[in-house]
Amino acid sequence: MNTTEYEQAADQYLAALPSMKKSQNTIRMYRHILNRYADFLRNEQNRGTTPLSVVGWRVSLFDEDLSANSVRYYMTVLHGFFEWAVRMHMCPENPVDTAEIPEQKDVAYNLLTLDEIKQLFQQQPHGLNTKTMPRNRAIIFLLLQAGMRNSELRNLRLCDLNFEQNTITIRHGKGDKRREIAFPQLAQSAVKAYLASGTRPAWVDDTAPLFGSDADRNGHSTGGTEWHPLSSAALLGIVNRYVESCTGHKGIKVHALRHAAASLWDDMGIPMRTIQTVLGHASIRTTEQIYVKILDKSKAAQKVNQAFDKAEFA
Repeated sequence: MNTTEYEQAADQYLAALPSMKKSQNTIRMYRHILNRYADFLRNEQNRGTTPLSVVGWRVSLFDEDLSANSVRYYMTVLHGFFEWAVRMHMCPENPVDTAEIPEQKDVAYNLLTLDEIKQLFQQQPHGLNTKTMPRNRAIIFLLLQAGMRNSELRNLRLCDLNFEQNTITIRHGKGDKRREIAFPQLAQSAVKAYLASGTRPAWVDDTAPLFGSDADRNGHSTGGTEWHPLSSAALLGIVNRYVESCTGHKGIKVHALRHAAASLWDDMGIPMRTIQTVLGHASIRTTEQIYVKILDKSKAAQKVNQAFDKAEFA
């Protein structure tokens, strides 16, 4: 497969991804990765894609200081594309040898402790914008109690909340999958307080984003004349500032609150299969490998400390 053939096949693959139930975020990332490989082929004046050119691309990614896990993801996406191309008879064989894909490296997660999670529920943050506080508090409570992803919360609409059935409908989860998740009373109270605060303009209908901003392009409030969704970076900033104000813990990502939710459910004895369903994992293996492994390590250290604290030594 020469460079031109590769680019044509990549375009057809990307066009087919929506019918494979891939989300727009996933498609954007796949396009970015496949385009980067095409750029590499053109810059190297490579006559075609071969196992050696794939290895050369991997080396170039490491030279750009990408993490081993990022390089692994890039290579895995490229491997998946060529698997598809082989099935479509566009390529005789897959040039991405799985033996050449870097191994997954353990990631040091920046997690909240159970005491810090309690502080987020019990304390009011100080030194932050009081106007947007009801919105931000509702966001934190939903992330902690419902375990939503960044994109899922940003795409949430008022009509997705069922206060009578105590459920939330996630219409476009990862892989564009739909699921129902719990809507606990504490989170409901925070959302109701947010809606009553006037932060969300009254003219905005139920199908608009539940959480948004009325700021203009320069970041100045329009007094409620505009309403647009929060960006991923904006949501991250809200979470960072709120968590640091309440706990002093810096650099917490939105996904850390998803870990926190899983930790709370695990502490309450909720079965792993139920946690898998609520988190929207396709496989329970993902839930066990990521959440149980991380959370159990953290709890193991706490249990040892508690055991020594209670022990009496002569």
